[in-house]
Amino acid sequence: MAGLKKTRIKEKKERKQIKKENRVAKNLLLLNPGNLAKEVYTYGYHFSWKTHLFVIGACIAGMGVIGLLFQLKWKLLVIVLIAMFLALPAFILDTYKKMYEQKRFADAATYMEQMLYAFQKTGKVLSALKEARETFEPGHMRDIMDESIGHLEAGHSYSEKSVLRESLDIVEKEYECRKIKTLHELLISAEEYGGEADDSISLLLNDVELWKRRGYLLQGEKKKAHTNNVVSIVVATALCAGTLYMLNALPGILNMEAPYNVLTTGLVQVTSFGLLLWMIYVYARSEKTLTRNWLKEESGRDEEYVLRCYEKAMLQQHRFGRNIARRVVSEELYAAFPEWLMQMALLMQHSNVQVSIAKSLDGAPKILVPEINALLQRLKEQPKALSSYTDFCKNFDIPETTSCMKMLYAISESGTGDAKVQIQNLLVQVQEMRNRAAERRNKSSAFQVKMLYSYPVFGASIKLLGDLVVGMMFLFEMLSEAGGM
Repeated sequence: MAGLKKTRIKEKKERKQIKKENRVAKNLLLLNPGNLAKEVYTYGYHFSWKTHLFVIGACIAGMGVIGLLFQLKWKLLVIVLIAMFLALPAFILDTYKKMYEQKRFADAATYMEQMLYAFQKTGKVLSALKEARETFEPGHMRDIMDESIGHLEAGHSYSEKSVLRESLDIVEKEYECRKIKTLHELLISAEEYGGEADDSISLLLNDVELWKRRGYLLQGEKKKAHTNNVVSIVVATALCAGTLYMLNALPGILNMEAPYNVLTTGLVQVTSFGLLLWMIYVYARSEKTLTRNWLKEESGRDEEYVLRCYEKAMLQQHRFGRNIARRVVSEELYAAFPEWLMQMALLMQHSNVQVSIAKSLDGAPKILVPEINALLQRLKEQPKALSSYTDFCKNFDIPETTSCMKMLYAISESGTGDAKVQIQNLLVQVQEMRNRAAERRNKSSAFQVKMLYSYPVFGASIKLLGDLVVGMMFLFEMLSEAGGM
């Protein structure tokens, strides 16, 4: 076990190193305006050479003015300007990536809504695709839908899946949104097995609307936090510059002779140089938070890391590490559980509980897959036992699972009687839990951006501390010279 753990750690470090090297190499390639223009084009936008030169000129000139304001020596100033020059392609690309991710989110939301409305009228996926396609202007989503329609009309399957499934996979693979997958499962089930789908469609429409609102709310909070971060950078830099100039002007105020220029002393030069590099880094970090994929739930944690935490939490390891892993997994399960229940509610419109559980494995959040497999095993051994349901996620701190799983048990036992009413009751629980989980995730994601607000303050504090040392020496030397006279 120890050897396996060391191997995993080593592999993880190697992957991180390769990823870092690839990122550095990519950033260097983007220094070529042609490569940058091609990369911007992949996001669906055009970037001209004139714009490129103007942005470079403006940013280099701006940073040059700030460097001169701090009276940096030319060698240090050149390094700062080079750092800004190297960072500029990433800044430019991030600007377009932000717009790209926002458009993808809007397109995905519109696609789901229009597909549901169109399917509600016709009951056929092909006609729904054609009708929904007309709501999009020429662009990426329309091209993908054309490809999906073409594959469905051709009627030839290239795998074990049905033509219908393959055609909808084209959209799924391009947008990688779990809600689109849930939508497609509903449409396929309704078309292939028939039955009344109005309740499921209304349910999913409401869910998409809430998901859309949460997405825009989160991004609004992150944009506001980014603006605050930029203000923090400007204020902290101005404060540091102002402090130095006030210190340098002190002899004039006191009608005394200055022993030297404070701004050109070695320590002040080093702290000024470090401050400007630090502010470039902080801006890059803050800007990067706005480029994340809107279509994926914002947990801030890598999926592989969470799965490793799950393994660690289930093993008898030392208490401290196990408790940390359990806390991480509990947070992820809390967010994933209502997503799975929503999927279950849609599946149960056409299948019984146990069949729905088995079908849900394909689209379930990965962190829930081990628990669903364990649930299926218990149901195989004791299908009538309440504990088979209530033992779901029993090793983690998610109080709502017990009541929700009891509802699933009641639905499985009630047959077709009041199952519809109980599913509606379950959905009330799901909605409340989803809102709480979304609030947790949004607060966590927004908090990470807001935390960057303190970075400029931290940098300025270090800078001012160094300047204070120089200032004290400056003051003592000035008083000493005045006393000697």
